[in-house]
Amino acid sequence: MTISTSIGSGTMISGYQAEQAEPEHLKHTKVCDAFTIPNSFLPDECEKIIEIGLANEVLSGLGMSDDGKFKKDSGRKCSLSWVARHDQTDWIFQRLESLLLYAARVYGFALSPSNRFQFTIYKGSWLKPQFYGWHFDNAAGGDRRKIAISVNLSSPKAYVGGRLKIRCHKWNGWDRAKEQGSATMFPCYLKHMASPVWSGTRYSLVFWPTGPNNGGLV
Repeated sequence: MTISTSIGSGTMISGYQAEQAEPEHLKHTKVCDAFTIPNSFLPDECEKIIEIGLANEVLSGLGMSDDGKFKKDSGRKCSLSWVARHDQTDWIFQRLESLLLYAARVYGFALSPSNRFQFTIYKGSWLKPQFYGWHFDNAAGGDRRKIAISVNLSSPKAYVGGRLKIRCHKWNGWDRAKEQGSATMFPCYLKHMASPVWSGTRYSLVFWPTGPNNGGLV
């Protein structure tokens, strides 16, 4: 069952209990910093998401500044577009929110789903590989990004390089993160990177649930 209340544009998930036996690949996620769920999207669904992402306005290597505006980011060599939730994309967000329930249970965070995701394009060449250097995903503003859900949309045969790397103690299923349709989840305070793509093109989807900034001493 899911315990939730309406918060802003999303749902604040305060608790989750699996309604059926836990899948084998999730039995040990509670002791992990990061975990990967394979086959979260089927190959034809990944291709549809790629089509949707490419149909939107594609921006070149832009990051988010503290005032919420886009800016050039020298540590990022890639392109991206933002995909919003609407009738044609609602199925993607429903799938992401089903994954989010696992993350809420594993990390114990109160989470509010986002109504948009980032579609990222890494085009590689040996002279000018594209990448995203080591960084954190914590965002500025009132609410904070709590969890990153990164879905690999491309077949691993479509590119060379381009591995997701996370500085963490234990990553359950890291060897499957490059499979098409695999979703990797980790807290946004973990430093991570997308290593250079040396040839071909890698497409990914990144979704950031947020939560209240309620830290500090009481």
